[in-house]
Amino acid sequence: MTEPTVLALHTSSVTAAEVFAFIEEMGLVEKLRRANSVVIKPNLAAGNRFAWQSGVVVSPHMLKALIQAVREINATAKIWIAESDSSGGCLASDKFEFQGYPDLVRSFDPQVQLLDLSRDTMTHVPLESRIVKPMLLSQRLHECDLLVSLSKIKTHRLAGFSGALKNHFGLLPDGDKQKYHPFLSEVITDLIQAKPAEMYILDGNPAMEGPGPVHGIARSISTVLVAADPVAIDTVAAGLIGIPAKRIPHLAYAASQGLGCGDPDRIRIVGDLVSCRPKFRFISFGEKCLIAGGLGLLRTSWLLNKVGALLSSGGEPRRVAKELWFATRSRIWHKS
Repeated sequence: MTEPTVLALHTSSVTAAEVFAFIEEMGLVEKLRRANSVVIKPNLAAGNRFAWQSGVVVSPHMLKALIQAVREINATAKIWIAESDSSGGCLASDKFEFQGYPDLVRSFDPQVQLLDLSRDTMTHVPLESRIVKPMLLSQRLHECDLLVSLSKIKTHRLAGFSGALKNHFGLLPDGDKQKYHPFLSEVITDLIQAKPAEMYILDGNPAMEGPGPVHGIARSISTVLVAADPVAIDTVAAGLIGIPAKRIPHLAYAASQGLGCGDPDRIRIVGDLVSCRPKFRFISFGEKCLIAGGLGLLRTSWLLNKVGALLSSGGEPRRVAKELWFATRSRIWHKS
Protein backbone atom coordinates (compact mmCIF):
# COMPACT_ATOMS: atom_id res chain seq x y z
CA MET A 1 0.00 0.00 0.00
CA THR A 2 1.29 3.48 -0.90
CA GLU A 3 2.23 5.61 2.06
CA PRO A 4 -0.19 8.53 2.46
CA THR A 5 1.33 12.00 2.42
CA VAL A 6 0.51 14.91 4.71
CA LEU A 7 1.81 18.33 3.70
CA ALA A 8 2.82 20.56 6.61
CA LEU A 9 3.43 24.30 6.58
CA HIS A 10 4.70 26.21 9.61
CA THR A 11 3.05 29.60 9.25
CA SER A 12 0.63 31.90 11.03
CA SER A 13 -1.08 33.05 7.82
CA VAL A 14 -1.55 31.22 4.53
CA THR A 15 -1.43 33.01 1.19
CA ALA A 16 -3.22 32.10 -2.04
CA ALA A 17 0.17 31.21 -3.56
CA GLU A 18 0.82 28.71 -0.77
CA VAL A 19 -2.61 27.13 -1.24
CA PHE A 20 -1.90 26.93 -4.98
CA ALA A 21 1.33 25.09 -4.15
CA PHE A 22 -0.62 22.66 -1.97
CA ILE A 23 -2.98 21.92 -4.86
CA GLU A 24 -0.03 21.36 -7.20
CA GLU A 25 1.76 19.03 -4.77
CA MET A 26 -1.41 16.97 -4.40
CA GLY A 27 -1.73 16.59 -8.17
CA LEU A 28 -5.17 18.18 -8.29
CA VAL A 29 -4.51 20.96 -10.81
CA GLU A 30 -5.83 19.10 -13.86
CA LYS A 31 -8.90 17.76 -12.05
CA LEU A 32 -9.64 21.23 -10.75
CA ARG A 33 -9.11 22.72 -14.20
CA ARG A 34 -11.75 20.35 -15.64
CA ALA A 35 -14.24 20.88 -12.80
CA ASN A 36 -17.57 22.58 -13.42
CA SER A 37 -18.40 22.90 -9.73
CA VAL A 38 -16.37 22.94 -6.52
CA VAL A 39 -17.76 22.79 -2.99
CA ILE A 40 -15.72 24.15 -0.09
CA LYS A 41 -16.96 23.00 3.32
CA PRO A 42 -15.54 25.24 6.09
CA ASN A 43 -15.96 24.28 9.74
CA LEU A 44 -18.60 26.73 10.98
CA ALA A 45 -20.05 24.85 13.98
CA ALA A 46 -21.44 27.51 16.38
CA GLY A 47 -20.44 30.03 13.75
CA ASN A 48 -23.52 32.12 14.48
CA ARG A 49 -21.96 33.42 17.72
CA PHE A 50 -18.18 32.82 17.69
CA ALA A 51 -15.64 34.79 15.66
CA TRP A 52 -12.74 33.03 13.96
CA GLN A 53 -10.23 34.42 16.49
CA SER A 54 -11.82 32.14 19.11
CA GLY A 55 -10.53 29.05 17.29
CA VAL A 56 -14.08 27.72 16.93
CA VAL A 57 -14.44 28.39 13.19
CA VAL A 58 -12.12 28.76 10.21
CA SER A 59 -10.57 32.08 9.34
CA PRO A 60 -12.19 34.03 6.48
CA HIS A 61 -8.65 34.90 5.36
CA MET A 62 -7.87 31.19 4.95
CA LEU A 63 -11.11 30.69 3.03
CA LYS A 64 -10.39 33.69 0.80
CA ALA A 65 -6.90 32.37 -0.01
CA LEU A 66 -8.41 29.01 -0.95
CA ILE A 67 -11.00 30.61 -3.25
CA GLN A 68 -8.31 32.75 -4.89
CA ALA A 69 -6.14 29.70 -5.55
CA VAL A 70 -9.06 27.79 -7.06
CA ARG A 71 -9.95 30.81 -9.20
CA GLU A 72 -6.38 31.06 -10.50
CA ILE A 73 -6.62 27.49 -11.78
CA ASN A 74 -10.23 27.60 -12.98
CA ALA A 75 -11.83 31.00 -13.61
CA THR A 76 -15.23 29.67 -14.69
CA ALA A 77 -16.17 26.86 -12.28
CA LYS A 78 -19.04 27.38 -9.86
CA ILE A 79 -17.68 27.60 -6.32
CA TRP A 80 -20.06 26.85 -3.45
CA ILE A 81 -19.20 27.75 0.16
CA ALA A 82 -21.30 25.18 2.03
CA GLU A 83 -22.61 24.72 5.54
CA SER A 84 -25.62 23.09 7.23
CA ASP A 85 -27.74 23.78 10.31
CA SER A 86 -26.50 22.64 13.72
CA SER A 87 -28.17 21.55 16.94
CA GLY A 88 -29.85 24.19 19.05
CA GLY A 89 -31.46 26.01 16.12
CA CYS A 90 -28.15 27.21 14.70
CA LEU A 91 -29.07 27.97 11.08
CA ALA A 92 -26.56 27.87 8.24
CA SER A 93 -27.78 31.28 7.07
CA ASP A 94 -27.09 32.78 10.52
CA LYS A 95 -23.56 31.36 10.47
CA PHE A 96 -22.90 32.84 7.03
CA GLU A 97 -24.20 36.23 8.16
CA PHE A 98 -22.25 36.33 11.43
CA GLN A 99 -18.99 35.37 9.69
CA GLY A 100 -19.45 38.02 6.99
CA TYR A 101 -19.61 35.48 4.18
CA PRO A 102 -22.19 37.37 2.06
CA ASP A 103 -19.68 40.23 1.69
CA LEU A 104 -16.86 37.75 1.15
CA VAL A 105 -18.53 36.03 -1.80
CA ARG A 106 -19.59 39.38 -3.27
CA SER A 107 -15.90 40.34 -3.43
CA PHE A 108 -15.50 37.60 -6.05
CA ASP A 109 -17.33 36.99 -9.33
CA PRO A 110 -20.99 35.83 -9.34
CA GLN A 111 -19.86 32.21 -9.77
CA VAL A 112 -18.87 32.15 -6.08
CA GLN A 113 -21.99 31.54 -3.99
CA LEU A 114 -23.15 30.31 -0.58
CA LEU A 115 -24.78 26.87 -0.31
CA ASP A 116 -27.20 26.03 2.49
CA LEU A 117 -26.85 22.25 2.80
CA SER A 118 -30.02 22.03 4.90
CA ARG A 119 -32.24 23.79 2.34
CA ASP A 120 -30.85 22.73 -1.00
CA THR A 121 -32.71 20.14 -3.08
CA MET A 122 -31.92 16.78 -1.50
CA THR A 123 -30.81 13.62 -3.23
CA HIS A 124 -30.94 10.08 -1.88
CA VAL A 125 -27.52 8.44 -1.57
CA PRO A 126 -27.67 4.66 -2.16
CA LEU A 127 -25.63 3.82 0.92
CA GLU A 128 -26.62 1.22 3.51
CA SER A 129 -26.32 3.24 6.69
CA ARG A 130 -27.47 1.62 9.94
CA ILE A 131 -27.97 4.98 11.62
CA VAL A 132 -28.94 7.62 9.04
CA LYS A 133 -32.05 6.43 7.20
CA PRO A 134 -32.53 7.56 4.53
CA MET A 135 -29.13 8.99 3.65
CA LEU A 136 -29.96 12.37 2.13
CA LEU A 137 -27.42 14.97 0.98
CA SER A 138 -27.59 18.29 -0.80
CA GLN A 139 -27.87 17.68 -4.54
CA ARG A 140 -25.27 20.34 -5.39
CA LEU A 141 -22.88 18.79 -2.88
CA HIS A 142 -23.47 15.26 -4.12
CA GLU A 143 -23.02 16.22 -7.77
CA CYS A 144 -20.02 18.56 -7.42
CA ASP A 145 -16.82 17.63 -9.23
CA LEU A 146 -14.51 18.37 -6.32
CA LEU A 147 -15.03 18.77 -2.55
CA VAL A 148 -12.56 20.59 -0.31
CA SER A 149 -12.82 20.27 3.48
CA LEU A 150 -11.47 23.25 5.43
CA SER A 151 -11.46 22.69 9.17
CA LYS A 152 -9.75 23.41 12.48
CA ILE A 153 -7.44 21.54 14.85
CA LYS A 154 -9.47 21.34 18.05
CA THR A 155 -10.05 19.26 21.13
CA HIS A 156 -13.58 17.89 21.46
CA ARG A 157 -15.32 17.03 24.73
CA LEU A 158 -17.33 14.17 23.22
CA ALA A 159 -15.12 12.91 20.40
CA GLY A 160 -11.69 13.72 21.84
CA PHE A 161 -10.52 15.48 18.69
CA SER A 162 -12.13 17.54 15.94
CA GLY A 163 -10.49 17.76 12.55
CA ALA A 164 -11.05 16.61 8.97
CA LEU A 165 -13.28 13.63 9.80
CA LYS A 166 -15.44 15.59 12.23
CA ASN A 167 -15.93 18.38 9.67
CA HIS A 168 -17.64 15.79 7.43
CA PHE A 169 -20.33 15.48 10.10
CA GLY A 170 -21.42 18.95 8.97
CA LEU A 171 -22.48 17.58 5.58
CA LEU A 172 -25.61 16.14 7.19
CA PRO A 173 -28.55 18.38 6.31
CA ASP A 174 -30.37 17.45 9.52
CA GLY A 175 -30.18 20.32 12.03
CA ASP A 176 -30.73 17.99 14.99
CA LYS A 177 -27.26 16.47 14.84
CA GLN A 178 -27.04 15.91 18.59
CA LYS A 179 -29.07 12.70 18.29
CA TYR A 180 -26.23 11.20 16.22
CA HIS A 181 -23.48 11.89 18.79
CA PRO A 182 -23.71 8.41 20.39
CA PHE A 183 -23.04 6.96 16.91
CA LEU A 184 -20.53 9.51 15.67
CA SER A 185 -18.07 6.91 14.39
CA GLU A 186 -20.60 5.20 12.13
CA VAL A 187 -22.20 8.42 10.87
CA ILE A 188 -18.89 10.06 9.98
CA THR A 189 -17.72 6.89 8.22
CA ASP A 190 -20.97 6.72 6.25
CA LEU A 191 -20.61 10.36 5.18
CA ILE A 192 -16.99 9.88 4.08
CA GLN A 193 -18.11 6.92 1.97
CA ALA A 194 -21.08 8.86 0.59
CA LYS A 195 -19.06 11.94 -0.41
CA PRO A 196 -15.30 11.96 0.23
CA ALA A 197 -13.31 15.14 -0.25
CA GLU A 198 -10.39 15.35 -2.64
CA MET A 199 -8.53 17.74 -0.36
CA TYR A 200 -8.54 18.13 3.42
CA ILE A 201 -7.06 21.23 5.05
CA LEU A 202 -6.52 21.60 8.80
CA ASP A 203 -5.76 25.06 10.14
CA GLY A 204 -4.14 25.70 13.52
CA ASN A 205 -4.26 29.50 13.38
CA PRO A 206 -5.54 29.39 16.02
CA ALA A 207 -6.22 25.84 17.19
CA MET A 208 -8.19 25.03 20.37
CA GLU A 209 -7.38 23.22 23.61
CA GLY A 210 -9.42 22.40 26.70
CA PRO A 211 -13.19 21.73 26.56
CA GLY A 212 -13.55 22.16 22.78
CA PRO A 213 -14.90 22.30 20.16
CA VAL A 214 -16.72 25.47 21.22
CA HIS A 215 -15.87 26.43 24.79
CA GLY A 216 -12.16 25.70 24.73
CA ILE A 217 -9.22 28.10 24.71
CA ALA A 218 -7.72 29.43 21.48
CA ARG A 219 -4.06 28.57 21.03
CA SER A 220 -2.10 29.30 17.88
CA ILE A 221 0.29 26.58 16.76
CA SER A 222 1.22 28.23 13.42
CA THR A 223 0.54 24.99 11.57
CA VAL A 224 -1.45 24.15 8.44
CA LEU A 225 -1.83 20.55 7.26
CA VAL A 226 -3.09 19.31 3.88
CA ALA A 227 -3.80 15.77 2.66
CA ALA A 228 -6.06 13.60 0.53
CA ASP A 229 -6.41 11.03 3.34
CA PRO A 230 -8.71 12.26 6.16
CA VAL A 231 -7.57 9.55 8.58
CA ALA A 232 -3.89 10.31 7.99
CA ILE A 233 -4.25 14.06 8.40
CA ASP A 234 -6.26 13.65 11.63
CA THR A 235 -3.71 11.12 12.90
CA VAL A 236 -0.88 13.62 12.36
CA ALA A 237 -2.84 16.56 13.82
CA ALA A 238 -3.97 14.60 16.88
CA GLY A 239 -0.42 13.41 17.54
CA LEU A 240 0.81 16.97 17.15
CA ILE A 241 -1.35 18.18 20.06
CA GLY A 242 -0.78 15.09 22.21
CA ILE A 243 -3.54 12.55 21.46
CA PRO A 244 -2.68 9.07 20.12
CA ALA A 245 -4.96 8.27 17.18
CA LYS A 246 -6.05 4.98 18.73
CA ARG A 247 -7.67 6.91 21.60
CA ILE A 248 -10.03 8.79 19.26
CA PRO A 249 -12.97 6.43 18.63
CA HIS A 250 -14.19 7.86 15.33
CA LEU A 251 -10.63 8.06 13.97
CA ALA A 252 -9.78 4.49 14.97
CA TYR A 253 -13.10 3.28 13.54
CA ALA A 254 -12.60 5.05 10.19
CA ALA A 255 -9.14 3.48 9.92
CA SER A 256 -10.59 0.03 10.71
CA GLN A 257 -13.09 0.50 7.88
CA GLY A 258 -10.33 1.15 5.36
CA LEU A 259 -10.97 4.87 4.92
CA GLY A 260 -7.36 5.87 5.49
CA CYS A 261 -4.13 5.28 7.36
CA GLY A 262 -4.17 5.58 11.14
CA ASP A 263 -0.60 4.38 11.67
CA PRO A 264 1.68 7.41 12.21
CA ASP A 265 4.75 5.34 11.29
CA ARG A 266 3.36 4.82 7.76
CA ILE A 267 2.45 8.45 7.07
CA ARG A 268 4.94 10.52 5.07
CA ILE A 269 5.15 14.15 6.20
CA VAL A 270 6.39 16.71 3.69
CA GLY A 271 7.33 20.14 5.01
CA ASP A 272 7.86 21.62 8.46
CA LEU A 273 5.94 19.99 11.30
CA VAL A 274 6.91 21.75 14.54
CA SER A 275 6.00 19.85 17.71
CA CYS A 276 3.67 21.60 20.17
CA ARG A 277 5.25 22.45 23.52
CA PRO A 278 3.59 22.10 25.94
CA LYS A 279 1.06 19.56 24.67
CA PHE A 280 -2.58 20.61 24.62
CA ARG A 281 -4.75 20.59 27.73
CA PHE A 282 -7.89 18.45 27.74
CA ILE A 283 -10.93 17.95 29.93
CA SER A 284 -10.52 16.28 33.32
CA PHE A 285 -10.65 12.52 33.84
CA GLY A 286 -13.86 12.93 35.86
CA GLU A 287 -15.59 14.80 33.04
CA LYS A 288 -14.44 12.14 30.57
CA CYS A 289 -16.08 9.48 32.73
CA LEU A 290 -19.34 11.45 32.97
CA ILE A 291 -19.45 11.96 29.20
CA ALA A 292 -18.66 8.30 28.50
CA GLY A 293 -21.42 7.28 30.90
CA GLY A 294 -23.91 9.64 29.26
CA LEU A 295 -23.12 8.39 25.77
CA GLY A 296 -23.37 4.82 27.03
CA LEU A 297 -26.87 5.46 28.34
CA LEU A 298 -27.89 7.00 25.01
CA ARG A 299 -26.53 4.00 23.13
CA THR A 300 -28.33 1.65 25.53
CA SER A 301 -31.54 3.57 24.92
CA TRP A 302 -31.09 3.02 21.20
CA LEU A 303 -30.62 -0.70 21.79
CA LEU A 304 -33.73 -0.88 23.98
CA ASN A 305 -35.71 0.79 21.21
CA LYS A 306 -34.55 -1.94 18.83
CA VAL A 307 -35.59 -4.63 21.31
CA GLY A 308 -38.97 -2.91 21.76
CA ALA A 309 -39.43 -2.82 18.01
CA LEU A 310 -38.64 -6.53 17.86
CA LEU A 311 -41.24 -7.38 20.49
CA SER A 312 -43.96 -5.20 18.95
CA SER A 313 -43.23 -5.79 15.27
CA GLY A 314 -46.11 -8.21 14.79
CA GLY A 315 -45.86 -9.40 11.22
CA GLU A 316 -42.19 -8.60 10.58
CA PRO A 317 -40.11 -9.93 13.46
CA ARG A 318 -37.48 -11.32 11.10
CA ARG A 319 -36.67 -7.93 9.62
CA VAL A 320 -36.24 -6.28 13.02
CA ALA A 321 -34.33 -9.27 14.37
CA LYS A 322 -31.98 -8.99 11.39
CA GLU A 323 -31.35 -5.29 12.12
CA LEU A 324 -30.75 -6.06 15.77
CA TRP A 325 -28.29 -8.77 14.80
CA PHE A 326 -26.35 -6.38 12.53
CA ALA A 327 -26.29 -3.79 15.31
CA THR A 328 -25.05 -6.36 17.81
CA ARG A 329 -22.39 -7.63 15.42
CA SER A 330 -21.12 -4.10 14.78
CA ARG A 331 -21.44 -3.19 18.48
CA ILE A 332 -22.43 0.29 17.39
CA TRP A 333 -23.54 1.33 20.86
CA HIS A 334 -19.89 0.99 21.93
CA LYS A 335 -18.69 3.49 19.33
CA SER A 336 -18.76 7.25 19.67
